[in-house]
Amino acid sequence: KSFENLLKKVTIMPSSNSSVSINALLKKTEHYDKDERYMATSDLCEVIKRYSSSGAVQYHQQQSSYESCGKVDAATERRICTAVLSLLKDKSNDVQAVAVKTLGVLLTTVQEEQVLEIADSLTDQVLDSSKSELRDVYAIGLRTLCKTVPAPMGDRVSQRLVARLLEGMSSIDENICLACLDILTDLLSRFGATAASLTRQHEPILNKSLQQLNSASHLIRKRAGNAIGCLSGVLSDTLLVRMVESLLSQIERGADTRALIRTMCTVAGVVGHRLGKTQIDRILPIFLSFCKPDDAFTGDDEDDRMMDDDDNQEAMSRQNEVRESCFNGFESFVLKSHVELVEPHLDNIVQGALAYMSYDPNYSYGNDEEDEIDEEDEDDYEDEFEDDDDDEDDDDSWKVRRAAIRALTAVVESQKHNPSLLWNKVYKVRLGKSTTVATALVGRFKEREENCRVDVIDCFTKLLSVTVSASASGVVSFAPSSKDDHEMDISEGGFVAVIDFRTKYASALVKACEKLLSGRKGGDKSKSSSLSLLSTLCRAPGGVGGETEI
Repeated sequence: KSFENLLKKVTIMPSSNSSVSINALLKKTEHYDKDERYMATSDLCEVIKRYSSSGAVQYHQQQSSYESCGKVDAATERRICTAVLSLLKDKSNDVQAVAVKTLGVLLTTVQEEQVLEIADSLTDQVLDSSKSELRDVYAIGLRTLCKTVPAPMGDRVSQRLVARLLEGMSSIDENICLACLDILTDLLSRFGATAASLTRQHEPILNKSLQQLNSASHLIRKRAGNAIGCLSGVLSDTLLVRMVESLLSQIERGADTRALIRTMCTVAGVVGHRLGKTQIDRILPIFLSFCKPDDAFTGDDEDDRMMDDDDNQEAMSRQNEVRESCFNGFESFVLKSHVELVEPHLDNIVQGALAYMSYDPNYSYGNDEEDEIDEEDEDDYEDEFEDDDDDEDDDDSWKVRRAAIRALTAVVESQKHNPSLLWNKVYKVRLGKSTTVATALVGRFKEREENCRVDVIDCFTKLLSVTVSASASGVVSFAPSSKDDHEMDISEGGFVAVIDFRTKYASALVKACEKLLSGRKGGDKSKSSSLSLLSTLCRAPGGVGGETEI
């Protein structure tokens, strides 16, 4: 019987009674019982969905078929809009949530004038300083409008919203400013390049967003950076150059580097391909200055330079946030900028990435990173991955390691046509140590943090995969050479770089993968990546090694 009642609730009445059905639902949205209001709003949402699919659609239970019926008249349409906006103020969170969902459907159905009225009403509520309790709900409603409103209405909706959002960004109320920045970001993402009324406001939006990067509020600075990143994708070349110049000037003056560098990295990810040599030659050295290899401390360093007090720990956390952003920026520039523009800085990027791939000041591995693990130490190797629970909650160095590894993966992608230097070129890292990229990656298979370890394995797998492809084209060779492959001249067309893979790498890789796959606890992602590496290893000339490895 309960199921039959539910069917009655969700079934739309025949065409002749459609307005009666809607009127009954609208009346129930004012019911004193929140459950009744919730069900009525949910049913109203379903009605609107059917109307939006083909003007208006109804379901005949007896015939099990859909038929078209007439559209909702203007007066009823207005009543629905008023009711849904009223439900956004409901005391029940569940009713508010279903009202937001209904609003998203409603905006695709009603006439443009109704959409504009809804936009005005929601904006009034967001900017009203006395509506702090419900501001998040109204902001979600307005963001829903920006994402779902039909594209042809984008210009008029943008015209209604942009000036008022800029006004809200100047509010002394932090929550109003944050809401306006979020809504503006969504608006730019949807209509930033197509709505004429919005493109005319690019310069005022840029000025206001740059201004907010100097706000005392960390959240406002972060949201302003997101808005600038979204805006950068639709800016003219002139405004883009001006924006980058402004950001770089502030960084060079020593302003709040976290927000500025994070913003610059976001911009690089969106429009790195549009930046010229002059700009890249200024940006990358600034990023590199925050990622000096000598500062990539590890728990195995003899010189104990750890920061113990809270103030220094907070300073280290801020430094780590900047470093993470810088390596994210390197990844974006290497992948999206023209190769010839980044090439002069590539060695420094690789050097920094190799150093910070091992940056772990709170943990000691107890052995050199390039040493092989003895078979009798297998249990210790497995248990090593279980130490994360003992780490301090505020240890965020793993984020820097992960970003460094991903920057290195981007370098591998950029060198896929001739990856020989990643196997043969020796880079000075720190504390007098030198290594190749391939050797350093194998040494980091012991990484204690699962996400970083997976990225290390995947990076080496990618390096091996692109090298196999390069071998097929004759650029490199896996065959052993009588000469030291480090000394070979690979810059001239007559020489082929030789990689003694079977002797130097195959055995160590198989042992490392074997230990990861035999781990008793956790590490499922690492096991999956290890299997992928072994699969790629089988494609390499010489395969996984000798009989023992097989």
